[in-house]
Amino acid sequence: MGLTDEDLDVDLDVLEDNLPAVRVWFAVQTQWRIGLDGPSGLDYAVLPAVLGLFGIRRKQRGEVFAALRILEGETLVIWRDRRERDG
Repeated sequence: MGLTDEDLDVDLDVLEDNLPAVRVWFAVQTQWRIGLDGPSGLDYAVLPAVLGLFGIRRKQRGEVFAALRILEGETLVIWRDRRERDG
């Protein structure tokens, strides 16, 4: 698990519609729940506070949450694949 310098050395092109979700995504990267098999998902308890800090309106929160779930799921797949590959 964990990010390497190589992971962080990337330019991102983000569609404006996706920007709220991406901002929240980067803000919650310290909120992973970790079990015996590694990360199991994000701690959703922090989301109301983070969404509020970023000024995400209530009517947008479902859309932002759905995008976060996609990012979370894909990240877990990548981390699982790395664990399996690296043993």
